[in-house]
Amino acid sequence: MNNNQINLKRMGLISAFALAAMAALSAWAWPQLPADASIPVHWGLSGTPDRYGGKWEGLFGLPLVTLGITLLLTAILYIDPLHANIQRSGKAYTITWIVLLLFMAALHLFVVFAALGWVMKTNLIFSMGMGVVFLVIGNYMGKIRRNYTFGIKTPWTLASDRVWDKTHRLGGRVFMLAGLLILLGAFLPSGPLQLYLMLGSLIGATILVVLYSYAVWRNDPAVQVERG
Repeated sequence: MNNNQINLKRMGLISAFALAAMAALSAWAWPQLPADASIPVHWGLSGTPDRYGGKWEGLFGLPLVTLGITLLLTAILYIDPLHANIQRSGKAYTITWIVLLLFMAALHLFVVFAALGWVMKTNLIFSMGMGVVFLVIGNYMGKIRRNYTFGIKTPWTLASDRVWDKTHRLGGRVFMLAGLLILLGAFLPSGPLQLYLMLGSLIGATILVVLYSYAVWRNDPAVQVERG
């Protein structure tokens, strides 16, 4: 097998291990909580919980979401019309898969510990996690080949390999910068400023790569021939 291709068996084992660890943590926490426990499942700008769920939602909601993500990432390898290109993007796809598993596992760990009464800085942990995710994914974004389900999908990137490649090279740098800003913002005092920095970084990065993909498409020689 090509070293850049996705080893589905290995990713299945990694996903199974992550899911088993999350389920084991939930099983460990279950008897320590009363039957009518209210577990925080969402936090507001101030870093304090603003929605609670029961034991089933609080302890098994994120493992089930993670299972859904795993099944979706597996299905994409078969149903995407350009799945061969996803295989050519194997390193980027594999790293993204692993980073998502780690992020979900860390988020689940945080929720369980919060349910048990451990005091933690919510916004700091979440922002650091998001920042790391975007830094890592951005680092590999330029290696993604054109497909319909994984990467920056605009009408113009999907229309041309050249537009796709140039957009993803720029997008990788832009999303790494956004990740760095989010990571630095994690150390700001909890509140609207921290949220605005995160949303501003992500929205700004998205707008930039969309506009850039259109500009590259407009100046693509192949497109000019088709339109002329």
